[in-house]
Amino acid sequence: MPALSALFAIPLLGEWPGGTDWGGIVLISVGVYLASGGPLPGRTPR
Repeated sequence: MPALSALFAIPLLGEWPGGTDWGGIVLISVGVYLASGGPLPGRTPR
């Protein structure tokens, strides 16, 4: 949710995340993707 809030702040408030913030957004997004069971490249689904 914090990553989504940061992305919504761009058009709504005109605030752009800094470099560290972007890194956190990417890490959170990857973690959510992996935790939700998203397929990994190079792996065959069972």
